[in-house]
Amino acid sequence: VNHWPPGPSAALMPLILIGAEELFGTLLALMACAATYGLARRWFGWRIAWLATAFTLANATVLLLWFGQWMGDLAAVSFALPGLWLVVEAAHRGRREGASRAVLLLALAGGVLFGLGVTMRYTTVVMCGAPYLYIGWLNLPAGRTRDFLQRLRTALAWPAVRDPLLQAGALTVGLLLVGIPLAAYNAHYFGGPFNSGYQSRNQLEVSSDGDNLTVETHEASVSMWDGYINLGEQERENLPQVAKFVAVFFPALLCALPGAWALRRQPAAGIALGWWLGSISAIYLTQGWVLANTFTDIRYYLPLAPAAGILAAAGLAQISGSLERGKWLALAIAALIIASGAVAFADAESDLQQRWNHTGQPQPPATEVTIFQLTETPQQFLDRRVHLGGAEVVELRGSGAALLRDPVERNATVMLVFGQHPVALEPGERISLFAQFRADQHPENDYALFLQSANDLEHLQGPNGEQPLAQQHQPPQPPPGQTRGKLPLNEAQRMALTLGLAAAALTNGAAAWVAWRRWS
Repeated sequence: VNHWPPGPSAALMPLILIGAEELFGTLLALMACAATYGLARRWFGWRIAWLATAFTLANATVLLLWFGQWMGDLAAVSFALPGLWLVVEAAHRGRREGASRAVLLLALAGGVLFGLGVTMRYTTVVMCGAPYLYIGWLNLPAGRTRDFLQRLRTALAWPAVRDPLLQAGALTVGLLLVGIPLAAYNAHYFGGPFNSGYQSRNQLEVSSDGDNLTVETHEASVSMWDGYINLGEQERENLPQVAKFVAVFFPALLCALPGAWALRRQPAAGIALGWWLGSISAIYLTQGWVLANTFTDIRYYLPLAPAAGILAAAGLAQISGSLERGKWLALAIAALIIASGAVAFADAESDLQQRWNHTGQPQPPATEVTIFQLTETPQQFLDRRVHLGGAEVVELRGSGAALLRDPVERNATVMLVFGQHPVALEPGERISLFAQFRADQHPENDYALFLQSANDLEHLQGPNGEQPLAQQHQPPQPPPGQTRGKLPLNEAQRMALTLGLAAAALTNGAAAWVAWRRWS
């Protein structure tokens, strides 16, 4: 039970048990690439599938989460995209076999995988429209756009609608097999099926009385979705700059238009990919806090990578087969796209390493303890970094220290020394903290906790029982009278953008030339 959705922790646990957690990122990348290959091969053939897979694997955000940091974004795509692939295969197989057992099992498995993607990052749920649209559009009779209503009536007539409905039903059952336990998890720990640890700010306490463990949570004050689709003044001002970062990290997206044209004969694929790209963009382009502090927030857009890779590869195939030296041009464009991703990744990874190591040596791992354990066996924890999941402030000792009490064993107390760190506490407040436990020079204390950073202390509950306001989805507040500045592109990002724009100019220019020759 933690701040983030439960999926990544659940996926990591078996790997940790067998000592293979270092393979987590690699397994996720392989799953995403296998699904990219499968979808592209279904729509375009194996050659385009390999190129689309290369674009996905070499994308800067995929590389960043594969090698750089374990977050839920790559995990969400690595489960949801295979889910879409299985549903696509079920839909095509269903056109030959009807609603056979194999077809329904494929759709069911696709729903389960898509649901697991939602457990990795909750916003993945908005992309669930893609498989439903694919099932529906694939079974729409071919015809002219102006006859759409007539074609739709034909598709919805019985018995034509029977098999698509059964496929969609199996998909829905698969989603519910994951969604119902997930909703129960959120309701149990965070007060509602659509709440999460995002609103409670990770305010969880684990207390023990012998063999029993109790998890105390703090109910969310708002719904998980209250902050989304909020195109206010700040968001509108940030759109051009956010668009630049999207272009830097997703150069294949700039080359997607010819691929979208290549999908005109497969409208179901175009509709599904359009929903996939549009839904995730609508969620995060309207969030002013994205890219507020660091450009690695671009990872929220990671679902764009496989769809953009498929479309870019399809567009290059059109160019390759339509121009005299199209293969060489397509190869040059592919090299520019991959080089752009490599430059953006190298810069992002360097920045991450600098931020992680800005204090010199990394902090030693913290030992989970209670105040009662510190007072009963102090020698066991002496000179170690410890973590208190919950403590009650009894009284303040001047401006530099506070007496803390164990919330369960009320007679156990320990002194917390602030040092040079400005910390504001009140008697009766509940806090969580990391600190160094060592001998104290003051005669009234044998040992004390010494705070090493103001950020190591978290306020859990006010003295009157009030909860701190959740800040997870709120943009940083600038000083009065000032507006938040737009995060600028650095030199490496400008280079990545230049490479991506060059690839886009060649791709779209060549596609326009091919179209003009055909129509002239």
